[in-house]
Amino acid sequence: MIRFILTLTFLVLFLILTIPLRGIEHLIGKFNPELRDKSSLAIVKWAFRCCIFTAGTRVDYIGLENVPKDIPVMYVGNHRSYFDIILTYPKVPRLTGYISKKEMESLDPEIQEFFSMMANGTFKMTGDAEEFYNRVNSL
Repeated sequence: MIRFILTLTFLVLFLILTIPLRGIEHLIGKFNPELRDKSSLAIVKWAFRCCIFTAGTRVDYIGLENVPKDIPVMYVGNHRSYFDIILTYPKVPRLTGYISKKEMESLDPEIQEFFSMMANGTFKMTGDAEEFYNRVNSL
């Protein structure tokens, strides 16, 4: 329970303290979107690593050497929780988008802002393959 409280405290402080940072990120994005993407990626990776640490999670990543670093890659997870995103995002080598179910849009607005800056998207899970294909191509 104490680890949950530590992680929750970190997240609340992170969201409050990064309010000015999001404004700076927005300004950077007006002049250099690629730099904004790289800095946003670094911020999110750092925050996720802190969450992993405060949660007391020990993670063994197996097979990272098999992931190509110079071509697009699709990571497919079961997303049965939110924690799989936190565990995988710090290990991806470049900007990575996650496609989530439509219910993820009900998250906190501050989290949604980072979510959209990181090339993530949502779609309604209807089983429509064409909608999924179009959503992937839009990222």
